[in-house]
Amino acid sequence: MPLIITSPGGDVDAAMALGRLIRKEGLAVEVGYTRFVTCRPTDDDCKPDGARDGEYYGSVAVAGSFCWSACPLALAGGERRLSSRWSYTGVHQVTTTYRRQKIYYKERYEIVDGKRKVVSREEIRRKDIGPKSSTKMPKATRKALSNYLGDMGVDLVLLDLMQSATPDKIRTLEPVEMLKIGLITELSSTDMLTAPQSCLTPDRPDNCVLLPSTAPASTLSTLEPEVEPI
Repeated sequence: MPLIITSPGGDVDAAMALGRLIRKEGLAVEVGYTRFVTCRPTDDDCKPDGARDGEYYGSVAVAGSFCWSACPLALAGGERRLSSRWSYTGVHQVTTTYRRQKIYYKERYEIVDGKRKVVSREEIRRKDIGPKSSTKMPKATRKALSNYLGDMGVDLVLLDLMQSATPDKIRTLEPVEMLKIGLITELSSTDMLTAPQSCLTPDRPDNCVLLPSTAPASTLSTLEPEVEPI
C-alpha cells in the first residue's frame, strides 16, 4: 500500500527513522490526506464504517494537504515520492534543546609542593536550571542529516533551505525546486497513487482492493486536514 501523508512535522530523528523504514519496505509516498465517508476516526463519536474494527472508508485528496518541518525527511524515504501543485511542503531550522543541570561536588584535597591535589571527589546533588534551545545545527546533527539525505538520493541543498527559515516560519518548497533536488520524483496532478480509476484497468496495481459500497458518492464528506501548530 502507498503512504499518504499530511503532517506538521516533529522530531527530526523520528522522521529519519520513519524514512528509512519506508525505504526498506519499498513504499511510495504522496503528500495528501483522507476525506472520510462519514466522520474522522479521531472524533469521539465516530464509529467504524466496515464490519471490522478500525475500518473506515474514505477517498484521498491532495488540495490543501501539507508536509512541513521534519515531515519532508519522511517523504524522502519513498521509492516514489509525489507531491502536487495543490499541496504544500516546507522546511525550517532544526531546533536543538539542551537539558542543563548544575552539579555540586564535595572535594577533599591536599597541598603537595605548594599545589592543590584532589584526593577524592563526590557528587552531592544536581539542580535543573532549565532547558536551552539553539538553532545552530550541531556537527553531529548535520552529519546525520547529510548521511540520511545522501542515502535517500536527495541533494544536500535541502540542508541550506532548512537553515534559511527560522523555527517560527516555513520555507515553502516549490514543486520544480523539489524535483530538482530530488525530494520528489514525480509531480502529480491528482491523487495518482490512490485514484479509483487506476483499479479499473487490466494492469491495475497490486494495492487495489475491491470493497462493497457503503455509501453513495454524494455523501462523501469534504473534511479538510486538521492543522496543528508546528
